[in-house]
Amino acid sequence: MTALLFLLACGDKDVTDAPDSDSEADADTDTDTDTDVEACDVAQLTFAAVVADSSGPCTTACVSPVDVTGTVRNNGDATCSFESSNSCLIGRAVIGTADGAANLVDVKPSCDDALTTFTFPPGSSQKQLVIDDATLAAGSYKATVYFNDPNQSRAIGGFDLP
Repeated sequence: MTALLFLLACGDKDVTDAPDSDSEADADTDTDTDTDVEACDVAQLTFAAVVADSSGPCTTACVSPVDVTGTVRNNGDATCSFESSNSCLIGRAVIGTADGAANLVDVKPSCDDALTTFTFPPGSSQKQLVIDDATLAAGSYKATVYFNDPNQSRAIGGFDLP
């Protein structure tokens, strides 16, 4: 099992030294060690599981096959970033029966093992298609998307196929 490392940072703090206004040469060689980056309030992020058919997003009267996309939106006033040990925003997505009795589709996206920072400026969003063209029989279902954020958030979207 691969361990995931997450770093959460938020804000637009400038941690560079102020420009010199005199004409004298500076002899200092110290490095900036500011650690005053504000913690990102994950509550400002909205996590969603979006189910869509060929007509677009749907919750009732969806037509098979369906796609499932995970979406993260920053509703706050500050930029929010988190770091993941792989390149995927989503770790896993599942389509199961509405009552939770059975998982019918279970997908773990293919990710690079590269350290990746996901950055969300205020009002922005990012999404990742996880399940593509899932063909299901008539019934009621729920799609659960598991995100690769520090809180390992998840979102559930219910939908019906008549």
